Amino acid sequence: MRMVNPFRSLRFRLVTLNLAVFGALLVALGVVVLFVAEQFLRREFDQRLEDGGWSIVEAIELVAEEAPEGSRMTRMRPLISPSHFLEFVFQIRRADGSVVEQSTNLNDITLPLSEAARETARQADRPVVRETLTDDTAQSLLGPGQSLRLLTIYHHPANMPPFYLQVGVSTAPIEHAVRALRRTLLVLVPVGLLLGALASERLVARSLAPIGRVAREARRLTAAHLDRRLPVPPGRDEIVEMVHILNDMLSRLQAAFDAQERFIANAAHELKTPITHLLGQAQVLARQVRPQEEYDRFISSIQDDMRHLAMIVESLLLLARADAGLPLASHVRVSVNEVVTDAVERCAPFADQREVRLEPKLFSPTAEMDEPEVSGDAELLLSLVSNLLRNAIRFSPPGERIELEVSRAEEVVRITVRDHGPGIPAEELSHIFDRFYQAERAGKPPGTGLGLSIAHSVAKLHQGRIEAGNLPAGGGQFVVMLPVAQEDGTRPDGSDSRHLQHP
Repeated sequence: MRMVNPFRSLRFRLVTLNLAVFGALLVALGVVVLFVAEQFLRREFDQRLEDGGWSIVEAIELVAEEAPEGSRMTRMRPLISPSHFLEFVFQIRRADGSVVEQSTNLNDITLPLSEAARETARQADRPVVRETLTDDTAQSLLGPGQSLRLLTIYHHPANMPPFYLQVGVSTAPIEHAVRALRRTLLVLVPVGLLLGALASERLVARSLAPIGRVAREARRLTAAHLDRRLPVPPGRDEIVEMVHILNDMLSRLQAAFDAQERFIANAAHELKTPITHLLGQAQVLARQVRPQEEYDRFISSIQDDMRHLAMIVESLLLLARADAGLPLASHVRVSVNEVVTDAVERCAPFADQREVRLEPKLFSPTAEMDEPEVSGDAELLLSLVSNLLRNAIRFSPPGERIELEVSRAEEVVRITVRDHGPGIPAEELSHIFDRFYQAERAGKPPGTGLGLSIAHSVAKLHQGRIEAGNLPAGGGQFVVMLPVAQEDGTRPDGSDSRHLQHP
């Protein structure tokens, strides 16, 4: 038994495929989650910064309301400095950019006012500008490697001159949260891949287990045990369907092997009979000198037996060719009328011997339909019709007639052979085309039991079929249906008639 490379096995490929798909989805999901979470955290961070900025604006307005009219911008320091906004740094600028007030935690560091922030004074729909500073101001205020998120609000209240409020906060908390989220995902993705690989391996193993059982059972099957069938696993999935298909195939193989064994046994019997007869006659003649008349009868018997042997061998070769599905050796346009005429001439001596009349009715061409032609081997088609005629002659009582008719319907030509004998018993209809099958009828001349099988095989080789039945008034009927050859050399189904094969 050939060992399967584990890295090329179906199990390994399925696990790898599942893991690749799961891993891609997991990584994509992780990237999306990281992006969404980071955006959410930064929006929340900015919102918190803006809420703090507007809280300071409200405090400034509250201070201004209690201050005298001329000193509203100078009295802010003692009232704002002790406020609770300790995590922020902030400063207030007049509309001309001069600094009015700063929080004590700025340590005399002035927050820059960018051109984008100045533009807010002239654009009413943009009162807020957010910036991230990584320059010297941020480094001096927060330390090396730190960045400052700066919010600039331009506000023009009704009870005091317009001013800029700048509020800043370190981005360290948000950066720390984002890094923690990234580290968490970097841990979760490999763990998820590992768990996915284990789950995929278990799932694939369970899914392929029935296939393994089927393979082990199939490995035990031999030609001597074709009666065994593979166990059908529970369920209604593709594996169950595959097992049913394999069991059907085993049934067909068993039937084919049984038919082959019967064929070989029958062929051996048919070949043994004339050979034994020839050998017996030769041994009798060899014992002593015989008159010339006995030698002449022996020679005549030898000729008859050899013709019988040649006919059996030729029939067996034709059937073997049909079983193998070999293509036809000849592909020509054959006139069905000519084939029927030649078959009648060939079978006429046998019909005269049995005192049976042959009445052929050929197809007459019309303006709508030409004379029917088929594509194939003329000699095989002649053998087909001749075997049907001989079968009808064998079972026709003396004085009766056999009708042979050629007709055409659309793209199919029909050859109908009718006799007026006893007909075909119902129990024999299913075996009528079996090889070496001969109905037990008294008074019928001996045959090989291969004629109808040959006719059936020749019809199949020409992409046609034969139907057998009985006439209402008594007698048997065989109808051959063959596809008409097209003008371009193809069959009606469009395939090339020069490459017809056994279906």
